[in-house]
Amino acid sequence: MKLYGYYLSTNVYRARVALNLKGIAYEDEIVNVLKGDAASPGYRDLNPQGKVPALRDGDVTVTQSLAILEYLEEKFPEPPLLPGDLVGRARVRGLSLAVAGDVFALLPSRVRDRLSGYLNQDEAGVRRWCHDWVRQGLETLEASLVDDPATGTFCHGETPTFADICLASLIQVARRYGCDLAPCPTVRRIYGLCEGMPAFRDALAQNQSDAPPDFKGY
Repeated sequence: MKLYGYYLSTNVYRARVALNLKGIAYEDEIVNVLKGDAASPGYRDLNPQGKVPALRDGDVTVTQSLAILEYLEEKFPEPPLLPGDLVGRARVRGLSLAVAGDVFALLPSRVRDRLSGYLNQDEAGVRRWCHDWVRQGLETLEASLVDDPATGTFCHGETPTFADICLASLIQVARRYGCDLAPCPTVRRIYGLCEGMPAFRDALAQNQSDAPPDFKGY
């Protein structure tokens, strides 16, 4: 199994965490998106979307981080990263999409490039855009978790799920853009548990083979 990705990508981070939690051995294939590798003909043949991550399992290629999580969950059901009940699975998927679908869709380089190119935003303006959307995402996630009786030790119950993986990925970009986590105590508490787990820690950007030696994480 091969994971095509780049150390800075929080989308790839989600796939790494899921692979680690399930104890699945995989090889890293580096796709340096900043140098245009994702747009190369060779990578486009593998993934016409021209994005990372992509997971190659034999003759099967899976793209998009949440689709990769779903694929891994179905092929390797233990340990489970989705609840066993219908309502619980729907809740976890909803929490996950609120992060990966709503927030991260507004942050990638193609959006930042258009902000600077088409809308004449300087670097400070682009960072402010990212900061504000990440902050709103954190607040929305906190509101979704804090008073819901289904929230347990983790986002849903007592073991990590897709939602915790997505929460952890949101924390990575929150740190990158200097977001204040103080207004989100539930999110902070859950991430505190996640960051102590090897599966999450080993997936961090600074722990990847293509990370520069002086890279500290954000």
